Amino acid sequence: MIDFTGVSLPFNVGDLLSSAMGFLGIVGPFVLLGLAIVFVPKIIRVIREASIERDEYGNRKHFQSPEAKAYFENFKREKGWD
Repeated sequence: MIDFTGVSLPFNVGDLLSSAMGFLGIVGPFVLLGLAIVFVPKIIRVIREASIERDEYGNRKHFQSPEAKAYFENFKREKGWD
């Protein structure tokens, strides 16, 4: 073991904490910006997916054009899915 009894540091715990908080005050906004860049698109995607109506097959209802709906109805009739 190393004997640290005669060693004294030029700073105390309060100085260390105040310098750490000052450093966090400088770097903190950049860390928050990085987290926002990572997580905001995911949160937006979750909100969009939760608000989209889907039919019984999992297709998005309001993204189907009238032509696509008519085509699918004809396809179902031809296959006998009605």
